[in-house]
Amino acid sequence: MERPKVIDKIDLDAIDSSTRPKKSTRKKEEPIVEKQPEKQEVKINIEEKVKRVRKTAG
Repeated sequence: MERPKVIDKIDLDAIDSSTRPKKSTRKKEEPIVEKQPEKQEVKINIEEKVKRVRKTAG
């Protein structure tokens, strides 16, 4: 009977053989801060784009 050729050996001690997921530490919740200026800037940018499209289309 022929044996398979061994190319390289595997170090079983180096493999993490745990099957259970590791416990994750809870991260501290950062306070959610709403930024109103960013929303206004986005609205202005959208209005500018609409104006540009209307100029090129009309």
